[in-house]
Amino acid sequence: MMSRDGYFEITSVHRDDLKGYFTPEEIAKLTDEDMSNIASEMAEAYCDGQFWHDLKYFTQRILDEREF
Repeated sequence: MMSRDGYFEITSVHRDDLKGYFTPEEIAKLTDEDMSNIASEMAEAYCDGQFWHDLKYFTQRILDEREF
């Protein structure tokens, strides 16, 4: 994942991600704006929950694996 101004992408949401939970007809009803809102809600939920813990954990794990 390329850095853009120091930022690195974490994830994205695609209509294909919904296939295990909703019918094709339901998914077809979702507009691009709906999908953008869902992605925004997902990002907010992640940042309010595990994000900071996971950020520290995975960064520490990588640092611990490095040979300095």
